[in-house]
Amino acid sequence: MLGSGSTGNAIFLESGNNKILIDVGFNAVEIKKRLANIGHNPEDLTAILITHEHIDHIRGAGATARKYGTPIYLNPDTYHASEAILGNIPQVEYFSTGHPFPLNDLTVEPFSLPHDAYDPVGFNIYMGRSKISIALDLGYVTKLVRDRVQGSGLI
Repeated sequence: MLGSGSTGNAIFLESGNNKILIDVGFNAVEIKKRLANIGHNPEDLTAILITHEHIDHIRGAGATARKYGTPIYLNPDTYHASEAILGNIPQVEYFSTGHPFPLNDLTVEPFSLPHDAYDPVGFNIYMGRSKISIALDLGYVTKLVRDRVQGSGLI
């Protein structure tokens, strides 16, 4: 966890072939500093996953993507709601909420969350038999969320 709160949110996840940021709610300079604090460089990022369009989750996503050539993965509604803040992104990868997609050695499954955003998502991230669930800014825990995070080794 690089940070969590109304001033910024970011999670770093590393697997064999991935170095991922989930949300980039800090500016690019702060992200570089926070990554350095845990022994990583933004130049090595393989992906940025976005949960929703609120500024405390996307503040530095566009600048980080542009500066380091990192692709951003998000659903179309979130992209359209955040396009003005993200700016010109060199590589945008769309996913469909509810449909898993591969990311090198991982499988990422975005699922719907209750929140005051256009199409907010949480993520189940599968690494072989291991499962990690990310569910940020929940207004409340729905049956869908409970079902999706069931069996996770880390939530």
